[in-house]
Amino acid sequence: MEHLSSRMDTLAHRMEGMEGVLRNLASAIERLARLEERHIATAEGLGRAFKAIEALEARLKEDIEQVEKHADKLGERLEVLERHAPVHSMASGMVFKAATHVVTAVVGALLVLVLK
Repeated sequence: MEHLSSRMDTLAHRMEGMEGVLRNLASAIERLARLEERHIATAEGLGRAFKAIEALEARLKEDIEQVEKHADKLGERLEVLERHAPVHSMASGMVFKAATHVVTAVVGALLVLVLK
């Protein structure tokens, strides 16, 4: 009987140890589940980010194609503007001088009227 009691004590002690191991195992499984949820959320976020990057790349490619398509026309327009720049500069200078002469004439005429 004493032998049976000793075995029962040993068995009870081992079961207590197994309970502790099971508690630790349950805790580890909970942590693993939380980590897996975080991993899934991160993976979904990365997926959304890559889709957004792909959309931006597509828009950028379209914009580059548009610029390349119109680059020759823009170059031609710039050449025309550069060719006519001296003429425009001279014309604006002449307009400014004419406006100055008109203002001077008006002021002179007003002075003549006021001084009479």
